[in-house]
Amino acid sequence: MLVLVSWLLLPFNHSDYHCLDGCACSQMLRTTIKQLAEDMLPYSSIQRCHRAFLINIRQIDRVESHSASFMLIMKYCLTGIPVSKSYLNQIKEIIRNPGNKEC
Repeated sequence: MLVLVSWLLLPFNHSDYHCLDGCACSQMLRTTIKQLAEDMLPYSSIQRCHRAFLINIRQIDRVESHSASFMLIMKYCLTGIPVSKSYLNQIKEIIRNPGNKEC
């Protein structure tokens, strides 16, 4: 399922996500974002970029810098997804060297 998702927001076990077909969806999940991120380890295109967001790195359209913060603009929905400082170096490395991760 998640490989067909552009981004996933999961605060408090409630999920909002945007599918590649343009559908924006919402549903209750019985998991935490930490557990979901661990479950997605075999799918290297799904990466955590924030405490509440998982993204499909194949769906990043561009990166925007706003003073000290970064936003990922996703394809098809043009939604800005925040990148937290703790995940910034990891996301930058993936964007610089997309061939290093098998998607």
